[in-house]
Amino acid sequence: MILFRALHLSDFHFGPMAHWHDENNPAMAGVWLAQEVIQALNKNQLPDVSPLDFDAVILSGDFAWRGKPAAGGTAYPSISCFRSAHAFVMELVREGLVNRELANLVVMPGNHDISRSDRMGDPERTRTEAEQEFREFLRLLFPNDPHRLTSHLGYCHVFSSREGPPVRPVVLLSLNSCRIETAFTPGLGWVGYDQIYSLIRSDLPERLKQWERLAPERTLELPVCIACLHHHVHLTDPIPPSDMSAREEGKVSILTDAPEMLDALMELGFGIILHGHAHSPRRYAYGQHFRRERHLSLAAIAGAGSVCLAKESKNIHHSHQFQVVECLENDVVIRSYEVPLRGRNEPRQWTAIEFEFPYTRDHDGLFVEAMQGRLSLDLETKAEYELGRFNACVDFEDLLRGNLRLQDEVLTNLVKVLARPPSGEPAIRARFEQRLNECRADRARAKEERIRLHRWLKDRTCGRLDTYLALTWEWPSIDEPTR
Repeated sequence: MILFRALHLSDFHFGPMAHWHDENNPAMAGVWLAQEVIQALNKNQLPDVSPLDFDAVILSGDFAWRGKPAAGGTAYPSISCFRSAHAFVMELVREGLVNRELANLVVMPGNHDISRSDRMGDPERTRTEAEQEFREFLRLLFPNDPHRLTSHLGYCHVFSSREGPPVRPVVLLSLNSCRIETAFTPGLGWVGYDQIYSLIRSDLPERLKQWERLAPERTLELPVCIACLHHHVHLTDPIPPSDMSAREEGKVSILTDAPEMLDALMELGFGIILHGHAHSPRRYAYGQHFRRERHLSLAAIAGAGSVCLAKESKNIHHSHQFQVVECLENDVVIRSYEVPLRGRNEPRQWTAIEFEFPYTRDHDGLFVEAMQGRLSLDLETKAEYELGRFNACVDFEDLLRGNLRLQDEVLTNLVKVLARPPSGEPAIRARFEQRLNECRADRARAKEERIRLHRWLKDRTCGRLDTYLALTWEWPSIDEPTR
């Protein structure tokens, strides 16, 4: 029996590099894509369920397009991309896949949606500037839900299972993995334990209370727990050595805290993890042993490919793909809808392929208390890790510009080059020397800021680790007894 059914699409990249595109009316691209997806779903009828009957529709980011001309990209306003994305959602509403309140819509940002640099040579944006367009998109979709606009942009959903009565909760975490990418750190993702901590500690109990009011005949036994994010949690394709040397192109893309994030989610009991980003559909099971138990915990991980990025972008090498996720009692079924790459605006004929994986569901009726207990199990270790990441991501203005070691590496190499005065006009040499002094000043300022912040945090965490957790980045206040 199907407990929960979701439609998962990712990496739309609406704009000039999308498969569907109308320069004069950007909204039409979203309408055409929605109609195509609906047609593909209707074509593959299932015996026990309506093909358009979904408990949730998950859109895991990269609605916008940003790229360099050398890579086939063009400057294109993100507002037009989000207009296409909004039209796509509204068409799903019109066809009944998304309800009119958009309560079953799950949205998270991709690195192209909140990019700190447009890769066109413009100055680095502040975090507020980088997130502004995506936050406006969220306000347009959810004008009456301010919780969608948290500082970290993560969100905790609680849905009802299909069985019953009684019904069980389906906990779905929408995580923002696009928090550290900059011109210095292209392609790098990061979730952060602070985000998981705040969603489970504060948001989950509140969402569960709301769910209980709507589901009077209920049970908390064996909930289904799903986590979604944009970045892939494991490498989906090999990394050629040539890409390793092309950091400025952003060809090497990884989730920098993937091991810690996977450990934390599986420790909390999340048995299904969905992602996008790599434009490469992948499905696999991930096993993990924990100290608290002897049996092997299993998570089913399913990465969606790109549903709409045109082959002319030269940034997609696999088929176009989206997927349907069906959660059963002990297994999850992934129905992968795929089609070979076609020319822009050409009709596509999708075919469905079915995959099935086991996953672990080990929670009892006190699963919220169990989650929160596991959350603090290795609090000191997690905090030490967060402190290291915090110090590695210090920004001069808003504490989140990029990885300091990468900045030091870039600046050190530049200093070495500039230290060799060029021959020729004195004006050229003076310009090089001025830039050299600027680089050295940047490095000194970064070091001083890192030391100052390290001392600031250390002074405020003496004897109480939870205070540190509340202070780092933009965590909510945590009112717990001192240990």
